[in-house]
Amino acid sequence: MTPLWEETSLFSLDSLYPLHGNKAYKLAPNIRVARELGLHEIVTIGGAWSNHLWSTAHLASSVGLSGVVYVRGEPAHGLTPTLSDVVRCGFDIEFLSREKYQRRDEDSFLKSLKARHPKALWIPEGGSNEAGVAGAALIADHVLAACPQVQRVVMAVGTGGTFAGLVRGLRGRAMAHGVRVTKDDSTEARVRDWLEEGVGHDTWRLHEDYHWGGYAKCPMDLITFMQDIESRCGLLLEPIYVAKALWAAKALQKAGE
Repeated sequence: MTPLWEETSLFSLDSLYPLHGNKAYKLAPNIRVARELGLHEIVTIGGAWSNHLWSTAHLASSVGLSGVVYVRGEPAHGLTPTLSDVVRCGFDIEFLSREKYQRRDEDSFLKSLKARHPKALWIPEGGSNEAGVAGAALIADHVLAACPQVQRVVMAVGTGGTFAGLVRGLRGRAMAHGVRVTKDDSTEARVRDWLEEGVGHDTWRLHEDYHWGGYAKCPMDLITFMQDIESRCGLLLEPIYVAKALWAAKALQKAGE
């Protein structure tokens, strides 16, 4: 736990799982399912700089699995360092046009994808499925062990699986505040779907006003704020998720929320 400002501390999952952080909680159960089913391949999807793809490839290859990642982009653009690492882990890359990528949650798209890889385990973007959410629930145990009296936990939210797991794991013992870093208006509905019956909305809130223009949008004001925190706490942070969550935490605290 690293103190940031009055009554607020930062809990970094990278301290428990270096390089992978929250991805380890969602991906490890999925990879375990693949091995239990006797499958040797993983198929998943993401962007050209996706931490999800990078962690999937590394964690899967560490137990002898390979697979295919579908990437939004064009082959002519070449491989990013992230994708080069994915290839070194033994994964193949298939590029998708922006139009096809936008259909990634449609039943028809998923059906055709799974038909192409009948002996592989499909992991959705971000590792957010039931196995991933159940794994992410363990994050709450670490938070509560580090700070038993915590009243509010603020977390950046992408696809929503990690946040849904946090809410499950907290079981109302602290209020969970999710900070959406995308413009995706369907995120809250997905979180609701993953939460078990009896998990009331009075135990969590999703804040939609802190995405700074959308995913990966990082204006200079946000960068300056992040760098100021880095200089005071001695940690290197990142702007796409962490800085937005910290900005929201500061703003919500100032507003009395």
